[in-house]
Amino acid sequence: MPIVLGPGLAKTRKPRLVVRLVREIHRVTPAGLDELFAHADIMSEGAVIDGHWCGSSSIDFTLPGDLSPVQLNALMHDPHLRVRLVRLATREATVRAPSVLESLRCEVSQRVERSVLRIVVDVEAALGHARARVADAPLTR
Repeated sequence: MPIVLGPGLAKTRKPRLVVRLVREIHRVTPAGLDELFAHADIMSEGAVIDGHWCGSSSIDFTLPGDLSPVQLNALMHDPHLRVRLVRLATREATVRAPSVLESLRCEVSQRVERSVLRIVVDVEAALGHARARVADAPLTR
């Protein structure tokens, strides 16, 4: 890189009043997310370990072939996608846990394998008091 002595040419001109900025912005649409989740492959598992529920939900999305790297990056960093994933994993853990979940913590990891976006949501929660189940209720006549 050459060393420039003195002010550059840009500094010698009169400052502009209006400057044109062009930016490309990508946004994930709610309808597009609905379509992704409609065809998602979801698998959840979990177990009680030391009084805590530890589980994970794996969600696989088949990506459209015309998705550019910039659009894929926008999808992977979309906050609405993350919220829906955490809600889905929370619901899955609530259904599978033997009692009420308290102080839930989630961790989301994602990677792309060929044309599949694989997202894993790990859930850890303290177990609360056991909820009454219909099978445990006393029989009444």
